[in-house]
Amino acid sequence: MLIQHRSGSVPSLCPKERCFRVLMIDDNKIFRQQFREALCERFPALHVEEAGDLMEGLEKFHNLTPKLVFLDISLPDGSGLYLADRIRRESPGTIVVLCTMYDVPEYRGVALRLGIDHFFRKDRLDWNQIGALIAEDGVATKAHSH
Repeated sequence: MLIQHRSGSVPSLCPKERCFRVLMIDDNKIFRQQFREALCERFPALHVEEAGDLMEGLEKFHNLTPKLVFLDISLPDGSGLYLADRIRRESPGTIVVLCTMYDVPEYRGVALRLGIDHFFRKDRLDWNQIGALIAEDGVATKAHSH
């Protein structure tokens, strides 16, 4: 697997079986690429995969068994809230983070009822909180210096 950096493609630092596995499900390709790049720069020992819609996300979720899922609420083929609920039921230990531009009380209420771990606005990502989620495992932060 290749991780995209500004300087080009470089091989992932560890095989996905031993890495902190992250799945990003968002239909905005530019956001996915920029977020992936930022994640990999801050936490080099991540194995990050992307999906652009609900069905692809569900398939990759089952194949990857990620420890952390970043999920958009509005997907072209369904609701990210539906997928978050399904992930939560199938894999209670997976950390689910909703990322959206639509920070409305109704979405936060549903996220709370579903037991979603975190809710971030895409334009206000909290890297300290994201780092804390990843650091819980310890693997992904070992190669990262602050």
